[in-house]
Amino acid sequence: MERILIIDDCKVMRDFLSDFLKEEGFDVYVTEDPDDAVGELKRHHYALCICDMHLSGIDGMAVVAQLEGEDPKLRFIITDSLPDQRSVEQIEQSAYAYVHKPFELDQIRELIRHFLQPSKQPK
Repeated sequence: MERILIIDDCKVMRDFLSDFLKEEGFDVYVTEDPDDAVGELKRHHYALCICDMHLSGIDGMAVVAQLEGEDPKLRFIITDSLPDQRSVEQIEQSAYAYVHKPFELDQIRELIRHFLQPSKQPK
């Protein structure tokens, strides 16, 4: 069973994604705390991280960079309800997927399928 890490400061969004992903058959860990996410990543392997761009008091991209330093093979879906041009350009130039909130669950499902296909896994 693949593990997915969710980092979002909105409890409703964490619960919404967690419930959906568990129904889809994934092992899910949710947190609003970036330090908790780093600790969890040190304890367990995760195939994918869904991280909000704007976390309380910290830029989500800084969290992504820290997590990527811990596990370069970790894949990311970045969510954002308040996109700005700089953020969108930064994400577009990366290997991360971007989803604007509110989003459809089918969007998340398709991105997960894309990232978790064996041919998409980094070497």
